[in-house]
Amino acid sequence: MSEKQPLIPFKPKRNKFSSKWVEFYVTRQLELSTLVLCLMGLAYYFEVPYSKYLFEIQAELPDGRYVKDILDCWYVLFWTVFFIMFRAFFTEKVFEPLGLHYGIKDDLTLLKFKEQSLLVLYYCLSWGLGFYIYTKVDYFFDFEAIWRGYPNKIYLPLFKKYFLGQMGFWASQFYFIQIEFKRKDHFMMCVHHVITFTLLVTGYYFNYSAFGHVILLLMDLPDIFLSLAKSLKYIGFKLICDIIFVIFFIIWIVNRHFLFGYLLYSVAVHPLNYRDIEWNPAEGVYFTRPIQIFFLIVMGGLELLLILWFKMILKVVISVINGANADDIRSDDEEEEEEEVVVVDEKSETNDVKERVPSPKGSPKTELKQE
Repeated sequence: MSEKQPLIPFKPKRNKFSSKWVEFYVTRQLELSTLVLCLMGLAYYFEVPYSKYLFEIQAELPDGRYVKDILDCWYVLFWTVFFIMFRAFFTEKVFEPLGLHYGIKDDLTLLKFKEQSLLVLYYCLSWGLGFYIYTKVDYFFDFEAIWRGYPNKIYLPLFKKYFLGQMGFWASQFYFIQIEFKRKDHFMMCVHHVITFTLLVTGYYFNYSAFGHVILLLMDLPDIFLSLAKSLKYIGFKLICDIIFVIFFIIWIVNRHFLFGYLLYSVAVHPLNYRDIEWNPAEGVYFTRPIQIFFLIVMGGLELLLILWFKMILKVVISVINGANADDIRSDDEEEEEEEVVVVDEKSETNDVKERVPSPKGSPKTELKQE
């Protein structure tokens, strides 16, 4: 009997040709993303046209600060590829050995442990940097100051790198959700990622970056504790998991319903207290009723998603109160069709698909056939 081969999440395409290429990429994300980054680095070293835009922020002012520029898209592209490599490296080289060290034997549980541990790492770095920047700005713990200081069209170098890096991360997240195991809230997660990326891009373009900065801080902090609780659950630290989950529950309510709700109210009420309706691109002012309504609709859609997730969280809280352990609020079952996983023979030079095993509906884990 041969050793069990690694389980690779894969969403089949419509024809065998496209499936083969998708499988090839999914199983070699670390190598391919590293190769692309190396090619970018070589292009930068040899001063290939446009390559410097991948590594350097543009549109510097004489005083050392920056404004936005269409060339910022190249910088976002670099961070998108970087975060694909970042995720592949840490999940394969750091968190997979860690999960095996703590005795995780089920492939699907190991996959989820790697994903959540990676998110703990990222959100700690992201929120830490974002909060450090937050302590240096004039809207520190003052939502109304966001509107007093509008338009936010001049940035310190660190802020611009942080904000564009966040765009790159969320672009990579939308890619990852398309290749991970499909959960029941797959559609909700896709909508969430689209809304988040839309808020970042439009906020940056219309000079509401301070507004986007605050949203990122409110959203990142609860995710640290949620992903940490999940990771601890997967490696068997049930009691600590429950404690972290309670902390997460409190922070979720404060950040994502109270503070974010107040920010939504601020968007609706406060801007008109500090400036008139005006459309003046030459001065970087994009404050009109349609734009205000657009942000209210998008943020309202995000809050609706948060309320739906909060209902799931309440079920977990009730189960913990009744003596059970905190469980994953996302299901690994797929409602509409069976998930397909790919078992890859890593020893094969062609890396062809060795075997496909459908994951039965309602099954909490995927069993792999062995020869």
